[in-house]
Amino acid sequence: MSHNNSSPPSELITPQTPQHKIEEVLRQIHEKLAKAGTHIKTIDYAHTAVNVKKYMQAHPYQAAFHISSLVLLAAPGLLAAPALGIAGFGGGGVVAGSAAAAHQAAVGPIAAKSAFAVLQSAGAGG
Repeated sequence: MSHNNSSPPSELITPQTPQHKIEEVLRQIHEKLAKAGTHIKTIDYAHTAVNVKKYMQAHPYQAAFHISSLVLLAAPGLLAAPALGIAGFGGGGVVAGSAAAAHQAAVGPIAAKSAFAVLQSAGAGG
């Protein structure tokens, strides 16, 4: 009497424990970092400044976007505070006659934790 079992023999099944998964992820990270290290060694750093200048001259709008993105990532307050002020979210609350004041007048009471409330709090330094 033979059994036709479609499952693989137990010796072919490898357990996927959390430890195995972690080890696999770490192995993949190690491989990616090794590839990145190899790539970094091929960069011609002596001409990087010249190449960046050429790129900025050829693509001024894209360069401005990249620079502002970097500034926003590194120090969000440098761009966020002036932008909030221009929109009318000041240190003392919504500035009279601003776009924020017009929006507030149009919608009426502002719900707590709404986007407007968050912007108002950020403009006030909170």
